[in-house]
Amino acid sequence: MKIFMNYKKRSFLRSTDHKISRDFLLLNKYSNDIEFYYPTSFLHDFCPLLLELYNTILFKLTRYTKITFRKLSIRNPKMWVGLEFNSTFNIVQSAGYLPVFSGNAGVLWEYTFFDLKEEIYIINEEKENIRNIMNTREQAIAYVLNKYNKVLINLRSDRAVEFAKSKFPDYTNSFINLPFLLPNTQSVENSVIEVKYNKLLNTHVIKFLFVGSQAKRKGLPNLIKAFQLLDERYLKMIELNVVSSFSDGIVEIPQNNSIIIHGMLPHNETLKLFKECHVYIMPSQTESYGLTYIEGLANGCIIVTRDKYPQIEFTENGKFGYMVDSTNPHSIKNTIVEILNLEYIHLQSYAMMSKRKFDECYALDVVCQKWYNAYKSLI
Repeated sequence: MKIFMNYKKRSFLRSTDHKISRDFLLLNKYSNDIEFYYPTSFLHDFCPLLLELYNTILFKLTRYTKITFRKLSIRNPKMWVGLEFNSTFNIVQSAGYLPVFSGNAGVLWEYTFFDLKEEIYIINEEKENIRNIMNTREQAIAYVLNKYNKVLINLRSDRAVEFAKSKFPDYTNSFINLPFLLPNTQSVENSVIEVKYNKLLNTHVIKFLFVGSQAKRKGLPNLIKAFQLLDERYLKMIELNVVSSFSDGIVEIPQNNSIIIHGMLPHNETLKLFKECHVYIMPSQTESYGLTYIEGLANGCIIVTRDKYPQIEFTENGKFGYMVDSTNPHSIKNTIVEILNLEYIHLQSYAMMSKRKFDECYALDVVCQKWYNAYKSLI
């Protein structure tokens, strides 16, 4: 199988999407019948890179000078696929952008599609705009389903897949939920989880962890407000660890012995914190996915997500974790109190279920097999 990956090759920033597009090369280790090819043209390579550098500089200038500069944008070049291309590749994979013509090649398209009613945090004045966006996305999916002979649309969410199938009942086999490939994330042994939670019998301090470069978007301001609402007796039972570069602006954090600011740490140091902490909490204001939730699962943390899809699927709608209204500090505070009042044996039980969720759904071998099966279905 020869697969063309329509992603940009390089990035100045710590781009999750860019990194993950390269992680597909790992599938070569799992099967000798897959080959990945990436764009080599100047338009695909250096143009987006130079533009990213330009906009990054403007972002920094805006942040420190408070002066707004005009950013530039460029559409990721579409692949003008001809007969020669189609005789070379079996599959075109792309996120958002589509080949103009695919011929006999199958198309694996990564997209986002949710029911409007799930996004209840949207203020009323914006709902009409969002409806227009959803209608546009529905039209886009209809266009893709009709344009290509063989297509799979990866929606990265079971709920989104169900919703799409209800909208397009004649194409139920065209929607799929394929998780990200996470080669550097492995689950800890059960014994590690047992030791971590048994220590609570002596320390009686439950360690919470927040990780996010964009601290404001990831919900740290409301998490801090929730922390300030806690009674003194609960503050003695909790430690909040914050890992962030605060790239989207400084967050005011009060002097508190229970809050530890680590700044931005190397990945291996962050993983050590995941192994030490009992609860991973990230009440994001907006979030397309949230890979750090999966790292929390792998390390036996109790997960606290915002109450939206797809994040609530990480805990199976709160079966072994918690969901909060990320716009409401009182909702976050009430969840923290509920966790602090749990018996330690229940905390450990949730942690074990988190780890099992990772092993069954997000472990590298499992995800590689899902992607391989998806590719085979397009041949």
